[in-house]
Amino acid sequence: PPLWRGFRIQKERHAALYAALLKLPEKQFRRIYANYYLGMSKAKIARIEGVNESGVRKSIRNGLNTLRKEMFFCNGVRK
Repeated sequence: PPLWRGFRIQKERHAALYAALLKLPEKQFRRIYANYYLGMSKAKIARIEGVNESGVRKSIRNGLNTLRKEMFFCNGVRK
C-alpha cells in the first residue's frame, strides 16, 4: 500500500539524516542540534559557549551545507 511505502521512505530519510549528522564535527553537530532540535537561538548558543554569535552562525551554515551534500550524494549515489 502507498501509505506504508511513504512511511518506509520517510524512515529511510530520517536514518540517512541521522547518519549524516553523526559524521559532522562535534561542534557543528552540537550547534545544529541545539538550534534545530532544541529550538535555541544562535545568540543563546553563543552565550552558553562563550563565543561570538557570528562563529555559531558560520558553524551551523557550514554544517548544513555538509548535510545537504551528504544527503544529495548518499553513499556516492545521486538521490
